[in-house]
Amino acid sequence: MEPFYVLEFNVSGLQPHGFLHSYVGSSFLAFLVAAIVYPLRHVLNRIMTAFRLPQESPFKKILFTSFIGVYSHVFLDSFLYSEMNPLYPLQGNPFVSMLSAYGNYSVIYGFCGVTFFLGIILYVYKIIR
Repeated sequence: MEPFYVLEFNVSGLQPHGFLHSYVGSSFLAFLVAAIVYPLRHVLNRIMTAFRLPQESPFKKILFTSFIGVYSHVFLDSFLYSEMNPLYPLQGNPFVSMLSAYGNYSVIYGFCGVTFFLGIILYVYKIIR
């Protein structure tokens, strides 16, 4: 949402990958997401049941998965965007050049594509089983 807001509304002075793309900022976001999703868990479980993935969702599980989601997002974006400060309040992004010899975007997007494909296989396996 942060890049969308900055780019769509042409907000000057803010980077598309700003505070919420740091581990500190994303921690606040994880708590916010968990606080919003928890009261909606019964509605969301009906949707998940339609996809044959019913599940119990205690607050701890929602909070844990919120943290996994935001931290993995910041981790993967850290290799792509030089304007990020993932270790805020420290300035700079030490990760952005780590994969440059292999093509940052190719590696990260390739990883996302492979894990997406594996997720589809796992989903189909769960449905068949």
